Amino acid sequence: MLDGYGKDYILRYDRDGKLLNCFGGSEGGITHWGPHGGVIDSRGPGEPELIIAMSDQQTIKRLSLDGELIEEISLPGSNPRMIQIVGDHLFVPHLADNWPADRESRGYISVLDRDYRIVSNIGGTAPVYVDGKLQPMQQQGGLFRHPHDLVVAKDGAIYVPQFASGNTYPVKLVPQIQSS
Repeated sequence: MLDGYGKDYILRYDRDGKLLNCFGGSEGGITHWGPHGGVIDSRGPGEPELIIAMSDQQTIKRLSLDGELIEEISLPGSNPRMIQIVGDHLFVPHLADNWPADRESRGYISVLDRDYRIVSNIGGTAPVYVDGKLQPMQQQGGLFRHPHDLVVAKDGAIYVPQFASGNTYPVKLVPQIQSS
C-alpha cells in the first residue's frame, strides 16, 4: 500500500493481510507527494522490484521489496501519477507538465522500455536524450487534461481517467492497425 497523501510510507502485506514491513516516510527518503502510484515489477530475471511514481518530484524510484533504493529515474517536465506494466513496457500518465505551479498544464502519457528509457510520449513532445540524459518534456496538442491513471485493455485500447477535467468521461485511445 502506498500512502502518497499521508505520511508517505509504503506498507507491504502478504496475501493473508499480515504486515511484512513498512518503510519510506521523510526519514526513509520518501517525502510528501511521494509514492503516488506504483507496481511490483517481476519482468526481470532477478528479484521483483517496487516501482513508484514520485509525482511532484518528477521521478520514478525503483526499490527492493524491503525499501532499498535501486535507482531513481528522472522524468523532467513530468508529474507521474501511476504506473502500469504492459508486456515489456511501462505506461506512465503524467498529471501535467508543470503541475502544481501551472494548474492549467495538461499532461501526457509516457511509454518506457525495459531499460526505463522513454520510447514515446502520447500527447507530449518526443523524448530527447542528450549524453544519455533525458531533457524536459511537455504536453503537446492538448489531447489530455490531467491524466491520472490508465488501463490498457487486451485489444490494446488505452482508457485514461483524468483529474480536474471538468467532469469529462475517460479518454479511450484505440491502436491504429497499419497495413503492409
